[in-house]
Amino acid sequence: MPGLRSAEGSLRQNRRLKKANLNRETIINQPVKGIVHKLLRESDFGEALKQIRALPPKKTINALLPKLLSLDHEEKWRAVSAAGVAVCDLAAYDLEAARIIIRRMIWNLTEESGTCGWGAAELMAETLANHRGLAEEFSNILISFIVPEGNYLEFEPLQRGAVWGIGRLAESYPDLAGDSPPYLCALLKSNDAHIRGLACHALMCMSSVPCLDLLGDLTKDTAEITLFARRKLQTVKVGDLAREALAIPGAGSPS
Repeated sequence: MPGLRSAEGSLRQNRRLKKANLNRETIINQPVKGIVHKLLRESDFGEALKQIRALPPKKTINALLPKLLSLDHEEKWRAVSAAGVAVCDLAAYDLEAARIIIRRMIWNLTEESGTCGWGAAELMAETLANHRGLAEEFSNILISFIVPEGNYLEFEPLQRGAVWGIGRLAESYPDLAGDSPPYLCALLKSNDAHIRGLACHALMCMSSVPCLDLLGDLTKDTAEITLFARRKLQTVKVGDLAREALAIPGAGSPS
């Protein structure tokens, strides 16, 4: 029932307000957009994220979506993290509203949408990684973005987001990413260093790692990429990621 869902959402928000040491006067007297944007710049993002989650999810999501386009990499990735958990908080009392946001991200990645799609795959994946139910509904579509016979993203900057997203999904639910390794293996041959590195990272999150020969070839790859993992940005070499993938216990499956 709409009224009951609204009441449940309000109760959850009140609990988060207390945990984050915020009060309703703060919410009322300042626009949510301003609060969110300020919190994205805090040095302790873990604590900032708790405060962001204390805000109304719908307003928080609307404030964060433009930040997916930010040229500041740290700000963009923090927005991905925060928006992903905000969509999950929304799903707790209005699942259909959360589905609509995910469908909007999927639409943004189509040519018909006429939009650039920046950050759409990343936000979709972050949401799925935090909500098993939504992941079961939409994980196949996320994987289809790297499947040539599926909804393949040819534009490499968007493809990077999909590959990162599959790795993020696999961190939480490797069983739901189980169809992706053959397509990730193909991307190890990409001319784009970020795609090669992100494919290595995604494979190391799987329960088993195929294509050992291709990973072995990449251990000498000295190209550096920027990787967002564990809510932190880091610069890593593709070769190091390939070695990490080869070192996990699941390595050894045939290619």
